[in-house]
Amino acid sequence: MKQGEAMLDPFKLFAFERTALPIMEALFLLAAIFYSPPAMSNKKLLKTAGFVIHIAATAIVAGFLVMRFFITGHAPFVVLYETLVYFAFSVSLVFLVLSWRKDSFGYGRGAAIFSWILLLAALIKRLVDQSGTYPRYLSPALTNALFEPHAAVAFPAYALFALAFMAAFTSLTASDKEKRKQRQSLAEFYLWPGIILFVISAGLGAMASRTFFGFWWSWEAKQIAAIAIAVIFALALITRSSKGKTARLFPWLVLLGFVVVILTWLATNSGLHEFL
Repeated sequence: MKQGEAMLDPFKLFAFERTALPIMEALFLLAAIFYSPPAMSNKKLLKTAGFVIHIAATAIVAGFLVMRFFITGHAPFVVLYETLVYFAFSVSLVFLVLSWRKDSFGYGRGAAIFSWILLLAALIKRLVDQSGTYPRYLSPALTNALFEPHAAVAFPAYALFALAFMAAFTSLTASDKEKRKQRQSLAEFYLWPGIILFVISAGLGAMASRTFFGFWWSWEAKQIAAIAIAVIFALALITRSSKGKTARLFPWLVLLGFVVVILTWLATNSGLHEFL
C-alpha cells in the first residue's frame, strides 16, 4: 500500500470518530449501569444485559481500531490518541475473555468504567488537539516489524495490571477476611499473565531497538521505569506467597505497581521512548 493511499481522506475518518467515540462511551457507561442494578427480582437478567452490552461496546472499539489501521496504514496503537483507544479495548477484552472465573464477573463494572474513562480522554484529545489525531507519516522506527508487536503485547499486559489493581483495591475495603482473600486471589490471577506479557513485550522492544538503533538497552526514563514495574510486581507475588505481616503488603504493592505503569505511559515522552 502506497503512503498516499494509506492516508486516504482524514476528514472521513474524523467524521467516523466524531460519531463512534460518543457511541462507544455511551455503551460502556450503559454496561456499567446494568452491571450494578438495584435490588430487584430480575437483577441477574440486568447484569447479563450489562455483559452483552459490554461485548457489543468492545466489538465496536475493535471495528474502530481496524478502521484506524486501514486509514493510517500502521498499527492503531502508536500515537497517544490511538493508545488510549487500544488500552480501552484491551481492558474490556481481557475482562471478557477471563470472565469465566466466577469471582471476576463483579469487576465488569470497573472494566467498563475504566474503558469509558480512556475513551473520554481520547475524545478530549480529538477535540483539543486534532493535529495529534491526523493520519500522518511516522518514523520507520515506529513501524518496525518488532516494535508494533512490542506495543501490541504491552497494552494487554497493562490491562491485566489494571484489573489486578481493581481487585487489590477492593480487597482493602472488603468487609470480612474471606472476601479479602478472594479478591487478593483474583488480583494474583490477573497479575501472573500480566507479568508474562510485560516481559515478552520488553523482550520484543529490546530486539526492535537492537535491530533499528543498534543497541539492546538505553538507560532512559521509560526503560528504567519498566525495571521498576517488574520489580514491584515480582515483590507483590513474593509477598503473596509469604505469611504474616509481609503478606499484607501484597495489595499495596499491586496498587503501587499500577500507578507506576500509568505514570510511565503518560509522563514519558507521550508514551514513547526518548530515542523514538
